[in-house]
Amino acid sequence: MKKVLFVILLLCMAFPMRAQEEGTEVIVEEVLENGNESPTLRNPESIPITCFYYPTFEMVELSFLSDLGTADIVVSNLSTETVDYYQQVGIGVAVIPISDPGPIIILITTSSGHRYRACFVA
Repeated sequence: MKKVLFVILLLCMAFPMRAQEEGTEVIVEEVLENGNESPTLRNPESIPITCFYYPTFEMVELSFLSDLGTADIVVSNLSTETVDYYQQVGIGVAVIPISDPGPIIILITTSSGHRYRACFVA
């Protein structure tokens, strides 16, 4: 019985670690007023959003590291031409399903008017 419990405990510990390893970090860049992306020398720590894509689970995880107020999230799949809309309030994590493969663009607009973009291929 102890061996069975030990094996179950090892499996429970292994799966979350495996899920973390499969996540691919996606670069989030700020879109400036004139439409250009942020300069290449901009400190990534100043962007209050992190993005990870998990292909095994077909999802994107957006982490809001500071209170951005209400954030409108638009996810566009360029190959299927589908657009999905989401909303995130305050600090936290938004989990967004990505069901179809192809080039994905995520646009995030905060209530203060800051705009961010993340692009990757699913």
